[in-house]
Amino acid sequence: VEAGAVRVFDGAVGAEACEAADKEAAVLRNRGDAGGGHWLLDREEGPSAPLEHLIHACLQEMGDGSRWVEYWARDEWLNLDAHRDVDEMLARRGEAGGLDPGAPETPGRFAPGAIRFPTHAHVLYLALGEKVVGPTLVLDDGGAGRKEMERMFVVPAKQGRLVRFSGDRFHAVPRPPLAYLDPVEGGTNNVMWTRKRKRSNGKCDESTVFKRSVLLFNTWEEPPRDVPKEALYREVVGEGPGGCVAKSGEEWRGGGFEKASG
Repeated sequence: VEAGAVRVFDGAVGAEACEAADKEAAVLRNRGDAGGGHWLLDREEGPSAPLEHLIHACLQEMGDGSRWVEYWARDEWLNLDAHRDVDEMLARRGEAGGLDPGAPETPGRFAPGAIRFPTHAHVLYLALGEKVVGPTLVLDDGGAGRKEMERMFVVPAKQGRLVRFSGDRFHAVPRPPLAYLDPVEGGTNNVMWTRKRKRSNGKCDESTVFKRSVLLFNTWEEPPRDVPKEALYREVVGEGPGGCVAKSGEEWRGGGFEKASG
């Protein structure tokens, strides 16, 4: 399905490959001591770690030749307020230099506090607990220069589903799922779910029935600041796809999403 700034594909990754990628994502999260848990893939050098092979394959099937990819993983159904992805290190502290578009590609090219957005953002659902709804909301507000939401796309979580949207769009993950829409069922948006570890039969519900494992990746025209390449990650998991493979684009199906006008 394609609508404006949002595209949704079902069956992009099969169940076995999702399970393999979920295991690799756990390794990736445990290596989150560098780069805030974010990693950088230079596709000109080629993918190395299994998740990089999966990301590279998905982008190939979509005809996306972007060189730089920032990626990370989560396995919790967190309430994430509406936000735009940016070059976080650059935005936080900036770097000396100007905004001359003809300047060489050096760390000093962008001005302090400059806001840079990725070209496209992606969410790939790997594993979902039986009680997870956890949709991704994409607010089609026309991009960074606009302040009014025109449409909101509600993309339900589903294993193997891949969501792609313009990198400068607001997006969110509500918990409870109706927090943005229904004050009776979803709350007032002032009282939200927090990281409370509830247990059933001695097991943490947040890692079982409420698990929401996703692989997230953004494409960039130029790499985001201070995001390390996969060297440290590769030392742990080795090289090759390791079962993390995407299906052929001919097998991808347009997935459903709900649209709400704003």
